[in-house]
Amino acid sequence: MQGQSNAELIALYSRAIALHPNDAEAYLRRGVLHCQQGDQLRGLADFNEALRLNGSDSLTFYRRALLYQQRHEPQQALADLEMAIRLEPCLFEAHLLRGKLLLQEGDAHKALASFDEALRLQPHHALTRCLRALARWHLGQSEGALTELTEAIHLVPQEASFYELRSRIFAERGQLAEALADLDQALRLAPQEPGYYYSRGNLYLALGDQERALSDYSEALRLNPSYAEGYNNRGVIFLQRQEVEKALADFNAALRLKPDYADALTNRARSLLLLDEREQALNELNKALTLEPSHTQARYHRGCLLAEEGDYRGAVTDLTVALRRQPRWAAIYFYRGTCYYWLNELERALADLTDAIHFASQPQAVFYLHRGNTYRALGEYAEALADYDLAARLAPEMAEIYFARANLHFSQGDAEQALSDLAHCLKLQPDFGPAYLQRAAIYADQERYAEAVADLEQARTLVSPEEQNRIEWELALLRQRLAQQPES
Repeated sequence: MQGQSNAELIALYSRAIALHPNDAEAYLRRGVLHCQQGDQLRGLADFNEALRLNGSDSLTFYRRALLYQQRHEPQQALADLEMAIRLEPCLFEAHLLRGKLLLQEGDAHKALASFDEALRLQPHHALTRCLRALARWHLGQSEGALTELTEAIHLVPQEASFYELRSRIFAERGQLAEALADLDQALRLAPQEPGYYYSRGNLYLALGDQERALSDYSEALRLNPSYAEGYNNRGVIFLQRQEVEKALADFNAALRLKPDYADALTNRARSLLLLDEREQALNELNKALTLEPSHTQARYHRGCLLAEEGDYRGAVTDLTVALRRQPRWAAIYFYRGTCYYWLNELERALADLTDAIHFASQPQAVFYLHRGNTYRALGEYAEALADYDLAARLAPEMAEIYFARANLHFSQGDAEQALSDLAHCLKLQPDFGPAYLQRAAIYADQERYAEAVADLEQARTLVSPEEQNRIEWELALLRQRLAQQPES
């Protein structure tokens, strides 16, 4: 039958079946041809008839399982594979396919057992080694998975996908240099594979090498202009570089290709926030969370946005959901802690800000500043001062730290130290209106009315119209006292 088309062969088997309607093998062979033609319904009908005629043929069960797999009916496929294996325990292909399906269904334990049996039958089958590595990785056995992949690579050193999978496991373990070496090798073997450039771009991004990451994402998009993930991740780099228009263009491209892409919606919202398009950004985050209610980044950014809008309770809800997915993310604790502070839930604020400090990859002055504010509100002044002092050492150029510490000193009766901190605050940030107001209050308390008036006049130029009215009243009072003050 060599040289004949599938259609011709189907016609031949149809004539044979007409002559011998109980020929199960003829139905099997015609069913295989129908499947090769893409006619799944006729293929399934032929396999069913073959099994009605001969219910003990392992190959027919296996072929029907393959068809069920193509039809995305995994449970029917698994049932047929169980029958095929029961009838022929040494049918390697059935063990292998059963393992693949079990892995897809999330049962890595049973998948691993099936791959073990396949390897017992064919110990040097590289793909089975690779699939067993995948199962072990899903079970958290990354060391064993690496061993399996190394053996698979030893068996078939020219298979690029083995290196790519091993690179992902290395990356998850934090072994980025090893992951990068494997992706380099994968690309030497398959230089036209866009997914490998995308993965290497992710690695370069994790290593802080934006230029190489950008180059790899761009190459992935050249090879596959419909690669939504490539546009999204390249947009992230543009966003980090504050090239907001380029970032938006990439996120828009990703969403044209994949409108339900929650990552791209979230990143587009981040871009819009940088352009102060807050309402539109909130709409994007709402869309992302409609698609993926537990999307960590979307919850985090919406929580921060709600906090800035004064909806502290709504912000706490979002940030709490984000923390369930990322319980070691310092920034989430920080923002939730500040929300609790403004809600006057000070013990919760203190706990969150302490966790933010604990989980931060390096000390953050702003975390200590806000925890200092919380300690002060709780009346724990020594702890507050210690946090302010540490914040000042970490970020000596941050004016807000000196302002907060000045308030603490003044509340403790140390006016001179408060004045020293306020002077330093205003040296760093001459347009810091609250610092002039605070210093004016201290000067007035010390009956240094001329200096108090000068500071209030300066503050008046830096505050809102509502506050200007209050300052005018205070100025009138201080000028009256100044006029009554005897000349020195």
